Amino acid sequence: MNAQSNDLILEVRHLSKKYPLYRKPADMAWELLTRRRRHEEFWALRDLCFDLRRGEILGVIGSNGAGKSTLLRIIAGVLDKTEGQVIVRGKVSAILSLGTSFSGEYSGRENIRLALLYAGLTAEETEEKIGEVIAFSELENVIDNPVKTYSSGMQARITFSAAIAVRNELLLIDEALAAGDAYFVAKCLRHLDTVCRQEHTSAVLVSHSMGNLVRLCDRAIYLRKGTLVMDGLVREVVNAYEQTVISLDEEILHAQQYAERERREGRRSVFSILRAFTKANGVVSPILYVGEEAEIVIEYHSEKAFEDVWVGIEVYSHLEGAFVSTLTNKDCRVGDFRKPCEMKVAIHQGDGTIKFKCNPLLYGPGSYFFHFSVFSQASVASGLMEYSDAILHQRYVGQFRIKHRDHLYFEKTRIVEPPLEVEGT
Repeated sequence: MNAQSNDLILEVRHLSKKYPLYRKPADMAWELLTRRRRHEEFWALRDLCFDLRRGEILGVIGSNGAGKSTLLRIIAGVLDKTEGQVIVRGKVSAILSLGTSFSGEYSGRENIRLALLYAGLTAEETEEKIGEVIAFSELENVIDNPVKTYSSGMQARITFSAAIAVRNELLLIDEALAAGDAYFVAKCLRHLDTVCRQEHTSAVLVSHSMGNLVRLCDRAIYLRKGTLVMDGLVREVVNAYEQTVISLDEEILHAQQYAERERREGRRSVFSILRAFTKANGVVSPILYVGEEAEIVIEYHSEKAFEDVWVGIEVYSHLEGAFVSTLTNKDCRVGDFRKPCEMKVAIHQGDGTIKFKCNPLLYGPGSYFFHFSVFSQASVASGLMEYSDAILHQRYVGQFRIKHRDHLYFEKTRIVEPPLEVEGT
């Protein structure tokens, strides 16, 4: 064994896992009796290959059903593989589900004792460790109460605290912190980082929290339908995953919009949106960054020309559905917020483009969606501007996500009047 191989704590080679799917339970019995296949094959994992070095933290990213939990269970040895090879050099600690092996009837202290004994500690070592586990969990006031009286967050605390008390070479965590409060999650992440860096413990972490993965992991792998899509630096893999998710959402969104327009109108309108997308620093991307250049682009087709129109975008928070701000050419603020100005926009006959430029972008991190409207000069002059009189008012035109370059930054500021430039071509 060479030095490079000796540095590997985990090797996964051409790993595959297949499940038989039966339409109804009786088909399984008929298959046994008749020796004829009555099931379909589902490959939860297919030809997966990657390595993990000592002291390295690996994030596993993917949507529900991508095979993340199946992968961790095979590595932990609680699930058999169908094909391939998994080599683990060292002992494994695993948190595969909240409260695994914990009895609701026993107290927190009794469950900790059993968990430590099950992990291979002697009775003497267990008694020495119990106090450390309780202190880390910060559940001293309820530790002698039955676990069935604990909230999901308290169960997350005791599960994680007991798992990390035993210093094994490889730690597997499957969304165990999802139910924890923000304070305890941050505490766990700091502790994991310290243990892995200083004691050369390795970890494989499954989480839907991209922020936690970026803060903690060195690398990440991206799984889609059981196959490996990407293996690389965690920021690069997270960005690729988020762009894919948002792009898929956009495809579904536009398909629904098209079907709705066809149903409602049954014909082509005078003005229609061909495509809507965003740019970050001049590059097409569904992810924008706080304090940097951003652009929302509307590509349209118009059957006639309109001079000096009012174009506007209404921005909403995806999480709360709350209105955030309106971006419009009739009330722009360039550079100095105290100096509003008007930017004339004309709609050309045929295909054209309308751009809303924010530099810098001052919305807070989060997910947003937007509506788009076009009003004629006559509507603007009348002051009514009812949506029923608009050249076009279309809901849910597009969506985007805003992040901060510093992933430790969590403040949510929503400034409703960013510097804005609007142009039409």
